[in-house]
Amino acid sequence: DIDDISLKMFNRAKLYYGLVPDLGQNGNLADDDNLKAVWRMLSYCRKLVDDQVIPNIADLKHPGIRTVFAVQISTSTYAHLLATNSYHHYVKCVDIYPHVEPADMLLALGQANGKVVLTTFGPSAYDALGLTGLELNQTCTQEDLLSANKRAVQVNPFWKVEEEYARGAALATFYLHLTRAIQLLNRGAGSNPRLSIVAMALAGYSAQNSGLWRSACMESKQQLTDPYLMAIFAFLTADGDNYDSILYEKNLNIEDRIGFACRFLSDSRLIDFLTKLTAEFMDEGKLNGLLLTGSCKEALPLLQKHLDNTGDVQTVSLIVVRSFPTNLIHEDVILQDWINSYRNLLDSWRLWVHRAKLDILVNASRPPPQQVFISCNFCKKSISAYLQGMKKGGGGTGNKFSGPAKYAASPNKHKITSCPHCRKPQPRCAVCLINMGTSASYTSSEAHSSSSDTDSLALLYGRHSAARSRAGALVHLNEFGAWFTWCQVCRHGGHAAHVLSWFNEHSECPVSSCSCQCLSLDAVNQIGSITTPPASS
Repeated sequence: DIDDISLKMFNRAKLYYGLVPDLGQNGNLADDDNLKAVWRMLSYCRKLVDDQVIPNIADLKHPGIRTVFAVQISTSTYAHLLATNSYHHYVKCVDIYPHVEPADMLLALGQANGKVVLTTFGPSAYDALGLTGLELNQTCTQEDLLSANKRAVQVNPFWKVEEEYARGAALATFYLHLTRAIQLLNRGAGSNPRLSIVAMALAGYSAQNSGLWRSACMESKQQLTDPYLMAIFAFLTADGDNYDSILYEKNLNIEDRIGFACRFLSDSRLIDFLTKLTAEFMDEGKLNGLLLTGSCKEALPLLQKHLDNTGDVQTVSLIVVRSFPTNLIHEDVILQDWINSYRNLLDSWRLWVHRAKLDILVNASRPPPQQVFISCNFCKKSISAYLQGMKKGGGGTGNKFSGPAKYAASPNKHKITSCPHCRKPQPRCAVCLINMGTSASYTSSEAHSSSSDTDSLALLYGRHSAARSRAGALVHLNEFGAWFTWCQVCRHGGHAAHVLSWFNEHSECPVSSCSCQCLSLDAVNQIGSITTPPASS
């Protein structure tokens, strides 16, 4: 076979690689073990978020471990999860209910205490990737544990014990369940005689082992090639809490290394380890590092490095489209370049249906484009762009509204009553005769009591008594009430709330010199009059 990335991408594209709704199934189309693991990890992470096993942080459907652990430099609402030095207490929890599988019990205990639980393997025995913020709670009953455990995800896409005896034995050893580890090793001894030797060594282990046993194990370790068997001996013969030979063994799966770190490292050492591990995967461009970074901006250097190493713009683009936040996809120039490059590839291969499906995925969650723009009557320049810039850039905090109404709600905020370019005043509202952009008190987040709201509206509607009598009914209008609204025939209009109030009692334009029957021209009003049966006499 020709080992050419363009040929691989073409063959994968024909199979709709990356376009299958189930994320995990896309990995089966890749014919690459690393890509299979990445797609399955994304699928499982999405399931954890959907099932609320881990929190939905900043609308990320695929948050990484660094995000959940609040290790990223940016401020995080989950920083309190690192407040307690609790990770090394996991071993003590195992003995509370010996008839419950340790991994199941630990996972359930974390949920029963209302803490964040992060696991890549689900509640299968000895497969928990890690728990965050777990505090030992001796008052937690068995019923609490089992009840909480029912909420755990029950899939195990990464590990089959029957095929990976050494790995299963290592994970069991890390949970101090040596009996289970010996059983797994003996079961696999038929295909690998070395496993029986390791099982015999484990059978002779005790907390008071002599130096002779340690020396024999260390010598046996030098003769082994399987990284998980080596990790077993490294763990049992470790000097104190020095587990660097396990943590930084690159031949161990990333999820196993992280799970081990969560179990045995203190908070400060855990953060340091995750930071170093992230840097390692960034430098090497391994997509498994998405487990650490998550599908967010922090992962861009990782994807770029992978693209530089492999030229696989297909996988990089599809991972972005399927897992990254919508706003990041449509705002980041680099991501757009990747996606457009893959679009061009599909076009060159004449895979039109595949290209259409990709476009559907890209545009499915794209916000609808703006269709109406505000421009100055004098200089004809856009006012909308200025308002959008204010919305993104400033205007203070603490106000729940945004946009023009936000800045008009308080005298201390910017008032867009004139063109920011030529300084000519904006049109006046045909009802209240105040320039558009002036505050509309009913949209203020500071107005809570009905009496104060009514007083504010009465002051605002002082120029039109008919509307003033209805002021109380408009208290609950949202920021839409301050928007520009106009008749498309006579072009007269004003604040949406004022125009709505006017046409509740009139059909003619509020401008005295205009005889336009605005209300009768409204299509919605005509439909309503047709469908409404006449009143019986």
